[in-house]
Amino acid sequence: QVGTPPVVIMDSPPENATFAVGDVFVVLGRALDQDGNALLDSTMRWEIRQHHNSHYHPYMPLTDGNNFAVPPAPEPEDFLAATNSHLEFLLYVQDRVTGLSTVLSRTVMPNTIPVSIDSSPSGLELWVDDYPVTTPASIVTW
Repeated sequence: QVGTPPVVIMDSPPENATFAVGDVFVVLGRALDQDGNALLDSTMRWEIRQHHNSHYHPYMPLTDGNNFAVPPAPEPEDFLAATNSHLEFLLYVQDRVTGLSTVLSRTVMPNTIPVSIDSSPSGLELWVDDYPVTTPASIVTW
C-alpha cells in the first residue's frame, strides 16, 4: 500500500482523563487523510478494554461511528484489581481510498480512593471482597 496513514486525533476522552464508577464518556475523534481532508465518522471504530494486572477484558467491543456515549465506567473486578486497573480507549481509522489505517490508544485511569480499616482491638482479620485483611490496614478502591 502506498501513501500516508490517516492522522488521528482523540478529542474525548481527553489526555489525562480519569474516571469513577458509573462515569459515562462520549467518544469523539477526528481524522485526516494524507491530503489533509477530514475523514468521515463512518471510517472510525472504537473499542474499550478493561486492563488489570497483565491482561485485559473487552469492555466495549469494536463499535462503528463517532461522537456517542459508551457504557458507564465499571467497578474494579475485585479487591486486588482496584490497585492495578485502567481503561484503554482505542480509535481505529481506515482511509478507504488508500486502505491505510491508524490506531490511537488512550489510557484512562480510575480515581482511586484510599480506605483505612481499623478495629478494636487491632490485629483482627477482616474480609474485604473475599480477601483477608489484618487491621490496621490501608487499601485502595475506586
